[in-house]
Amino acid sequence: MPRGPSRSWPLETVRDRLQAILGKKDQRSFDGGKYRDVVLLVHTDEFHLDAEALASGLQKEVFAVRHGNLNRAFLLFSYDPKRQLYPFVELRLAA
Repeated sequence: MPRGPSRSWPLETVRDRLQAILGKKDQRSFDGGKYRDVVLLVHTDEFHLDAEALASGLQKEVFAVRHGNLNRAFLLFSYDPKRQLYPFVELRLAA
């Protein structure tokens, strides 16, 4: 069990935090665009985030990338020993 107080993560809070991260990373030019695709991987080790619940909640969300420097983005969770995999959610980006 993690140390310290538990912290709840409502879907709106997760969405807003992801939007802030995506917005900041999208501002980068990544060496002037010499890459075919730029993929952002956001890892979370947050104990109280449920990958399945978030996948369901985030599937209808579209995240703005004003500069168009990101092609794809994923939210990656820590290893789930019950499922024996690293769960992830692909985030939908607005063109």
